[in-house]
Amino acid sequence: MLTLHRQEVLRNPWTWLAALVLPWLSLAFIGRSPEVALLSLYGSLLLFLPPVVLALSVPLLARQEEWAFWAAMPAPPGRLYQAGMVGVGVGLSVTMLVGLGLSGVVLQLSPAWLVLLALAALVVLWLWVGIAGLCAAIFFDPGRALGAALGLWGVLVLAYSPLVVGLAVALQHYPIEPLLLAALLVNPLELLRVALLQALEVPVLVGPVGHLLTELLGGSSLAWAALAFGVWGAATFGLAGLIFAQRDR
Repeated sequence: MLTLHRQEVLRNPWTWLAALVLPWLSLAFIGRSPEVALLSLYGSLLLFLPPVVLALSVPLLARQEEWAFWAAMPAPPGRLYQAGMVGVGVGLSVTMLVGLGLSGVVLQLSPAWLVLLALAALVVLWLWVGIAGLCAAIFFDPGRALGAALGLWGVLVLAYSPLVVGLAVALQHYPIEPLLLAALLVNPLELLRVALLQALEVPVLVGPVGHLLTELLGGSSLAWAALAFGVWGAATFGLAGLIFAQRDR
């Protein structure tokens, strides 16, 4: 399943077209310092990459007829499904790395900066591959699974900052640090953004959520981001395989 899904992703022309959008996005950041260019491109990837990953991976992972056939094979169905998720992720990673390489040429990034950008983009990509696989396993219908995954993207990327800031303002007279910290740690995307800002020491605004993270976590945001991504990855891939194995196909 890993090889089949990887090949399907790589044969899809839309996958390569999406990868070629990355150097076009980079044109907006020409002339900026490497630190600012990297962080700006990462912010753009948070908006661009998740919908692309979901649109390309959910239809592959929610095909009922194909999975009914593969589920009849001797291998455990949950493991087969997880292998399919990995295949999708590998295929998308290959095309995205090509696009990021072209972005590095456009922005004239050094190899070290390009590696840092690639690592940040890869963890974001695999986070959404896990979410796509989990939603497809739960709903097993491409439309419903894609709708649920896009809704989660809206919460984690678009509505997250207003929700956290609203919670902090509404409960400012109460000792809400544990609750607020839990809400912040739920979103590894924001954790990684703030961790990059801290690591690169970029003199730009981090936003209200970034200030909250810095105040609560100090300089350990990168470690917390790595932990959060690991928990999300283990949870989404593990639950996806478990749910798929229990489905009546």
